[in-house]
Amino acid sequence: MAYHQKFAAYIGADFFRCGALYAWNAREDAIYLSKNRKPEKFMYNWIVE
Repeated sequence: MAYHQKFAAYIGADFFRCGALYAWNAREDAIYLSKNRKPEKFMYNWIVE
């Protein structure tokens, strides 16, 4: 069984996002994102083949 997912973890911008911290966490059940050390939020399911 293979698990995968495709997404844009970073997209450059024309302006500076003053000190923003993005932390991605790939777990067995899904992919989560934390912004500025706030609690993680569900972002993407794994695609199971």
